[in-house]
Amino acid sequence: MSVHGIAALFVFTYIFLPITCIQNGYTFIPEHCEIKKVNRSLVHVGIAKCYKLSRTELYLNFTGHLLVDILNDHMGQVKITGFQFRSNEYRQGPIEFMLGLCSAILSDQFDIPHMLSNSNVKCPIKKRNELYVYKVSPNATNMPPLIPEGRWKLQIDFLYLNKYLLGSVEWYTGVEYINKFFG
Repeated sequence: MSVHGIAALFVFTYIFLPITCIQNGYTFIPEHCEIKKVNRSLVHVGIAKCYKLSRTELYLNFTGHLLVDILNDHMGQVKITGFQFRSNEYRQGPIEFMLGLCSAILSDQFDIPHMLSNSNVKCPIKKRNELYVYKVSPNATNMPPLIPEGRWKLQIDFLYLNKYLLGSVEWYTGVEYINKFFG
């Protein structure tokens, strides 16, 4: 079989296989994360720290409690915005969506069950209940396919009543494709 025949076979496979078959086409290369903003009138923070164990392991730990109740998706939201590194700055890219906080906690998408495996976060979230989340680290195994390769900043905003910022985390990572077929 010629090189063109092999390339056509790979393209055919990507086009006609179900999406779930190609979600492992890339990996995240963690760089760093930052807790950018915390609204101290809505959140009491014990610990909020990002740390890097090695070149491939980056984690976020959080302990604290809310000073308000989040009983449903109308009271709490998560907004995720992707910024791609282009021309020496992070520019907003094609990723932007919002989920209800309770729906996000219960979701099996975006590697959320793995990220919350070391936590006690469950909905409804009552004020003054101590919350902890340890070793949060997104990986690419359950992410959407075809995210452009390069350096990314994922900004995760936690909102109360869709207008008050509870807190914000910026997660810097590289997207690297495992198998490159062209170029």
